[in-house]
Amino acid sequence: MNTIQNKITELLFLLNQSQVNSDIPNVKLEADPEIKQRIAEAKKAGKTLTGEDFQDKISDKSDNDFLMRLQDNVNRWKQDIHQVIKLDRQISQGNVLQEINFWKDYETTLLNSKLI
Repeated sequence: MNTIQNKITELLFLLNQSQVNSDIPNVKLEADPEIKQRIAEAKKAGKTLTGEDFQDKISDKSDNDFLMRLQDNVNRWKQDIHQVIKLDRQISQGNVLQEINFWKDYETTLLNSKLI
């Protein structure tokens, strides 16, 4: 009887685990291709980038394309991050295991949010 009860408990656990669906979106903070290129060049040269390394792009008032791309990227980052941090989880929406998995997935998403 104990074996059957243990197997039923294990089955319920696995069933609950398979039903967990936290729907937490992944956050991908993608850098502008030109910035990625300059970072790679700086790494090869053994130095770190500063704002002064972009003076050629910032000082040219006629070419706002670079600054507009940066602004678009930052706005996209803000939206993606905002989607994750504003998630609302009601305790009554599931059982304890689902609640634990939600917060575990939430933490994983936040920790994996890196600039790529």
